[in-house]
Amino acid sequence: MNIFDKINTAVKNRKTYTGGLLQAKVYRIIKIFTNEKLRPYHISTIEWALIGLLNDNQKGIRPSELAEMLGVESPFVTLLIRRLHKLEIVDIKKDTTDNRVKMVYLTKKGITMVPKIESFIRSEVGMLVEGISHKDIICYLSVLEKIVKNSKNLKIKKMTSLKD
Repeated sequence: MNIFDKINTAVKNRKTYTGGLLQAKVYRIIKIFTNEKLRPYHISTIEWALIGLLNDNQKGIRPSELAEMLGVESPFVTLLIRRLHKLEIVDIKKDTTDNRVKMVYLTKKGITMVPKIESFIRSEVGMLVEGISHKDIICYLSVLEKIVKNSKNLKIKKMTSLKD
């Protein structure tokens, strides 16, 4: 039996529950690790993702668009925005072209904190990815992106609270 046959056999014999268990463990490890690193900034991983999206879209984003981008329900985004607004990280303004539409922006405080947090998290996450090549990390992220893309046609429950 050559190496390719061994790999194919290993893949075929892997149980769905072991793959699911591994994925769940990795998710929890990364979430707990990231939440711990974000604690000094008083934000969660989902709030960090929202802040990052606003940083990448400094012209502002509608709350409904944020919900879609984050893969969560709109009422949950409203809760996140309110909390980040109280922390003076985001601001909500009416759209200049349509007064009925609200847009969410980073405040100066939010804009200032993004590069600091990004640098800090990037340096800290190095411990989790030690021994993993850059190529393998890119491959892993590519697989995650493909799963998200493939899920677009499926009806999958979205997060509705901070407990999810």
